[in-house]
Amino acid sequence: MRHPALAFGLFGTFAMFGAGATPARAEFVMCVGGQGLVPAASSVVPPHARIIYYADQNLGIPQKVSATIDGRPVPVVKKVLLATPFQMLVLEIDSSRTGALVVTFDQRQPLRWTVKEMTMPKQVTGVAARYQGPAHPGERGEGFDGLAIRLPEGTPAVMSHVKVRTEPDATLWLETDVPIYTPASESRPMIRVGQFDCASNISPSLLQHGFDLEVTVTLSDGSTRKVSDLAPHMSLPAPLPPQPRPKNQRLP
Repeated sequence: MRHPALAFGLFGTFAMFGAGATPARAEFVMCVGGQGLVPAASSVVPPHARIIYYADQNLGIPQKVSATIDGRPVPVVKKVLLATPFQMLVLEIDSSRTGALVVTFDQRQPLRWTVKEMTMPKQVTGVAARYQGPAHPGERGEGFDGLAIRLPEGTPAVMSHVKVRTEPDATLWLETDVPIYTPASESRPMIRVGQFDCASNISPSLLQHGFDLEVTVTLSDGSTRKVSDLAPHMSLPAPLPPQPRPKNQRLP
């Protein structure tokens, strides 16, 4: 059940993205849908950085965004993408300057990054496997069952574009944009394709019968890379059976 009183954008809780935040803790959940911020506040971003705020489609997204670098205003280019079950606010900090970046959403608490020159990877590889999360009791994160494409640790990706087709000769692909997500119990960023708590971007039942897959990621400087080392055709494995609880483990 959704709680309309809570659907004001959740920016009152943005302190969770402040100092000490890590990508692994960049998503949290209120009732059904999740929201997140990529790259996490307090991290390093390149000039002309792309910053993604995503939220459940039934929650609001910021209408006004302003930014400064070392106290001087800089332009912000905004674009909104609908990416079931999320809507994504894609920001470009339209400046080549380096320094202390401060971004304010709807006059809420300012969030900070450090802008430095960064070397982007020439190649991004991926490993695809079934993921059911959260993986551990009490872990923050939205419930999910489907395909996870894990990227190398430290990959400065902010979002991805996923294409799937179930017939090798079909000209029509199912396509979706997906924000990058890192579970609290892992250090590798992942791309999730499947069933979330409130909706699916691509149904797991469709993936179980075999599919072709193409994935492209957008890095934090706005450049794109095709994800390599993925099998061109695969099937979603069956869910793991319930695992025995380790001895002496306490219930959460």
